Amino acid sequence: MKAETVVDRIVLDRGAYKVLERQRADRAAGEGDEASRTPLRWHGLVDKFARERMGNAIAPFQFASLWDPKQILFAWHVTSAALWGANSGRLVYLYWGAAQSGTMHRLALRRVLTCARLVLVNDEVAGQEVQALVGRQAHRLPMFIDAGFFKYGSLRHRQDFIFCAGSNDRNPEILVALAHRGYSVVWLVNDPSLVAQYGDVSGNLKIVSAISYAELLRLYQTCRVAVMPSLRDIHAAGQTTGLEALACGAPLLISAGRTATIFSHLPTVRVIDSASTEAWVEALGSIELLAETSFVESARWVGKHVNAHTIMDRLASLLDESARNGGADVLSGAG
Repeated sequence: MKAETVVDRIVLDRGAYKVLERQRADRAAGEGDEASRTPLRWHGLVDKFARERMGNAIAPFQFASLWDPKQILFAWHVTSAALWGANSGRLVYLYWGAAQSGTMHRLALRRVLTCARLVLVNDEVAGQEVQALVGRQAHRLPMFIDAGFFKYGSLRHRQDFIFCAGSNDRNPEILVALAHRGYSVVWLVNDPSLVAQYGDVSGNLKIVSAISYAELLRLYQTCRVAVMPSLRDIHAAGQTTGLEALACGAPLLISAGRTATIFSHLPTVRVIDSASTEAWVEALGSIELLAETSFVESARWVGKHVNAHTIMDRLASLLDESARNGGADVLSGAG
């Protein structure tokens, strides 16, 4: 059913559209094959919204799109297309947080945040940053993972290893220290330089790369605990992987910071305000005392808050509200 809104087509800039095409191809290739299934990601979720709520699949951005009042550009990054879309009042911008960057990028970001039709954020800290940067209040859109794919794994299937998913702003020294303490650590690494640097430091540290989604799911569902030690707190690094781990029933140890604020209230999350090995070992011990009902409670919370239909309903209401106000954002506070 189409949403009651002026906008009836979403477009993505060239880079984002290429990501979407890969996601479409991966999901099509995995249809009917459980081992090859791929989860829905943010680009795919917006595509699902466009198809189900607007009746049109997402199209690639063209500058002519800016003159069509029924088309709107979605963007996650500051690109030339995002700037054009912001200046024309046809941009919906999902702001993840400001990484360190040069003067020109910061100026471009301020322009995007100031002129976008809608600015969306997934966490409270990002909303505070938007307010501080340009004086406008962003709208909260729930975080998203494919909870239909990342399913709960029972405690009886857990094995004696620690799993760290991803290398974006992760602190390798904590992982190495835990390995030297005798813990078995599996680290999913995307950076080849980290593989070269840490691949042989300990027999207890196993580095894996370019694994399938089926293997990622297995690691989440069978690890003793998921850990997310951070180097910096410049953006919500680890938001997705933390939610995926919790949805699969894995307890989570995470450094204090903006990502931790998203799910710090859950019973199977331990927030660690220290880089000392002792603090992480102590947190590992406290997790072992929890009953399985706590793990189920955390997983259910994730499933409820990342539901695709909940997010699409929220997005539809924001676009409708914007349309009723002549395409201008309503600066009434985050939702």
